[in-house]
Amino acid sequence: MAMVAMTTMMVIAFACSGGANDDDDNNGGRGDTIPDPPVLSDHVSLKGSDYYIVSLDELNFAALEAAGKVKQDIRMNGGTRQFYLWIAESNGALTYEGVPSVGPNAYGNPVDYVAIVTTGADGWSGAAFTMNDVDLSGIYNEADKYYYHFAIKSPTNQTTSGHTFQFNSQSLGAEINLFFGPENASEKFWNATWYADYPHDGEWHHFDIPVSLLVQKGWIWGEPYSTNVIVMTSGGVAGIELDIDAIFFYKKP
Repeated sequence: MAMVAMTTMMVIAFACSGGANDDDDNNGGRGDTIPDPPVLSDHVSLKGSDYYIVSLDELNFAALEAAGKVKQDIRMNGGTRQFYLWIAESNGALTYEGVPSVGPNAYGNPVDYVAIVTTGADGWSGAAFTMNDVDLSGIYNEADKYYYHFAIKSPTNQTTSGHTFQFNSQSLGAEINLFFGPENASEKFWNATWYADYPHDGEWHHFDIPVSLLVQKGWIWGEPYSTNVIVMTSGGVAGIELDIDAIFFYKKP
C-alpha cells in the first residue's frame, strides 16, 4: 500500500517512555523514583556517548545527562515531537491501539515503554515518531561512528510475526525500510529489506543498526527538518503486538 494513503490522517497515541510528560499518573502508579545522584543501568548500550534520545526511561536519561552524555533530548514532548498512531482512511479506525506495558522495561526498571497492538483496520498498520525542526545533521556527518539503538520483545505466541521500521530523511523518496522478524513473515510491508530475527520469547532483545548502513541506502540529514523520523508497521492482521524501548542514536563505547 502506498505511503500517501497512510499518512493523511493521524491521531496522537500516548506519552512514550521517559518523555517530558512522564509522572506517576501515566505509568500505572509505579513511578520513576530518581536516586540522587542517578544510577545508570549496567548495560553496554548505556556506556556510549553523544546520545540523541528518542525514548528512554527517566532514571537512565537522568544518569546519562548527569554524565554529560546527552547530545540532544528529542524525546516526545506533546508539542513539537509526538508519537502518533495512524488511522485508516476508509473508516477512521486506529490501525494500532495502545496496550498496557507488562513487566519491566528493557533495562529492568518498573516503568512503562511503548506497547501497541495491531487492530487489522483496513489491512495495514502504522505508527510514527514525528518531529518538527529536528537537527540530526551531527549524526549524518559522523555516520561511521553512530548507531541507531532500540530494544524489542515479542510474545511467545507470535513466533512467526515481525515488524518493519522505516527511517525517513530530508531526501524525499529515500525511505529506508528494515524488517525484524522471520525472513518470510507476512508483515514485511513496504518492500522492506530483512535485517534480522530475534527470539520471540517475551524477553527484551537489543539491536544496534549502523547509521552508515542507512546512509548507504539514501538517508540524508543536513539541517533542521520536520518529518516522521521513525515509522513502524506490523502488517495488517489484528493482534500483532509491538513492544519497543530504549530508542536512541549514539556512539558505541
